[in-house]
Amino acid sequence: MINAELKRLAHLLNDIQDISNDAAEIATDFDIVLLLCDLVTLVRYQIAKTICLEVIASRSFMVHLPENTFRQAVLNLVLNAAEACSEKKSGHISINISKPKSGLIIQIFDNGAGFSKEFLAGSIATLAASQQDDAATGLVMSERFIKKMGGKIRLGNHFPYGACVTVLLPESCVRTPTASS
Repeated sequence: MINAELKRLAHLLNDIQDISNDAAEIATDFDIVLLLCDLVTLVRYQIAKTICLEVIASRSFMVHLPENTFRQAVLNLVLNAAEACSEKKSGHISINISKPKSGLIIQIFDNGAGFSKEFLAGSIATLAASQQDDAATGLVMSERFIKKMGGKIRLGNHFPYGACVTVLLPESCVRTPTASS
């Protein structure tokens, strides 16, 4: 009964999101590393104490994005990773931020079971329709948010075990520091 109610609420939230697409959040400039560190502090109280959660970045990165929308997208991904690690004695989630030649990459690694071959073979939307669980719904919402920001999301596994969700943000979202910074 509770599971059915959660699914109903997830569908309701998706419907609300679809309706509010016309009133999109305005993008602002913010430090993405600071936002992710704050998010980790908040999530720390929502996940098992046995899960280590860290942000790895070589420096701060200023971006121009809808801040709350981006925060929600990453929150969904981190909570999914935490769920994947919840059965382990010592779960680990790492949020890595890097700046290639173009754009910005945020990778969320966990040491859970990883994605199944079937999951990786399909699209996120198709998988969510077939699985109907909170993790799939969160993944679909994150993908929708990231695409609205001009980015992409990729799913994969990493050796020897665990999942990796990669968020690719376009160069247009990245703010270069000024000479006075």
